[in-house]
Amino acid sequence: MPKKIILFFLTAALLSILTGCDGNTASFVDQSSDTTSALQDAFDTSVMAEAYTNELFASMLSKEGISQYEILLTTGGFITSDPLVYISGYQYSYDGKKEVYGYKLQLNDDGSTFTVLEEGVEIGEFVCLSESPSAEG
Repeated sequence: MPKKIILFFLTAALLSILTGCDGNTASFVDQSSDTTSALQDAFDTSVMAEAYTNELFASMLSKEGISQYEILLTTGGFITSDPLVYISGYQYSYDGKKEVYGYKLQLNDDGSTFTVLEEGVEIGEFVCLSESPSAEG
């Protein structure tokens, strides 16, 4: 008789573990669609940020007196912080020199404009994963 009682309690304990204490066997929540949607939104906004920085970059080159240049690489994305930080980088050449330049941006509350947080060669090196030839000394 004691063996049957022990066996009963072991079986009950095993079933409790397998089904959960509250009897809810569907406690897993699938958040993959929410994550996918958030990543897609961040990617779409990074494309908007790149379009915004294309104009800033052309303006910066014009102010520097660089009119003849070739863009070798354009890259961008986002940094998962709160709020998200968007990045754009450019590798370009002019007068036989290769340079990099980049931007860190934040989306404004209106959802369609950006604020430049940082810009410069250092950001370009980070975003383009390369060192500016002018920094090599």
